[in-house]
Amino acid sequence: MTTFTINNKEYTHKELNLLYDLFTTDQWNTIIETLEHKVEEINNFGDDEVYTYDEIITTIQQLWRSSY
Repeated sequence: MTTFTINNKEYTHKELNLLYDLFTTDQWNTIIETLEHKVEEINNFGDDEVYTYDEIITTIQQLWRSSY
């Protein structure tokens, strides 16, 4: 069985599809847009928190690439 590693955890293709299906495409896009807006805000103020939001965006993108 093929597994995918996301956030140092192993997931099956079926598990990733289940996670992906929790939200609609529009909802996923809203989540990403909100996170990207937050990153932009933080960049404007020079805060180091941006890495946390970038990691979240990267994790979501990994999920997208590995599902379906």
